[in-house]
Amino acid sequence: MSNEHAHPEALAVATVVPATSRRATQALVLIVCAGALAAAAMLEPDPRGLGTHERVGLPPCSFHLLTGIPCPGCGMTTAFANTVRLRLGAAFMANPFGMLLCAATAALGVFSLACLATGWEAWPQLRRLEHPLFVWGLLTLLFVSWGFKILITVA
Repeated sequence: MSNEHAHPEALAVATVVPATSRRATQALVLIVCAGALAAAAMLEPDPRGLGTHERVGLPPCSFHLLTGIPCPGCGMTTAFANTVRLRLGAAFMANPFGMLLCAATAALGVFSLACLATGWEAWPQLRRLEHPLFVWGLLTLLFVSWGFKILITVA
């Protein structure tokens, strides 16, 4: 039976459930983004450019301890903590990719809030981020950022 012959009540239920689910998902995304940014705002960035995560009881980076070279994630929490304070130079030096990720987290939070406020469906737009060129571009930025972190740490 096609939708043209379905009862109006069935169509109403079919459209309400996905809309409710979308709004719940957008609210969850907003909460996660706001939580990450709030946590970054509560942490004082470590002046070494990495290790801020240790202030919440997490251990130091094993990769860095074993090799003396920072891992791709080293400085990420410090970059977030500096970026939310608008200390962009310090954030960049801590982890350039982390600075971009923090800005993207803030943008996604604002986008989710706008979608919640207007009822606009976010997922068709966000699905564009699955494009292979975008994913490869992000991976390239991550590895270039890591190379930069290694250069400034070793030099």
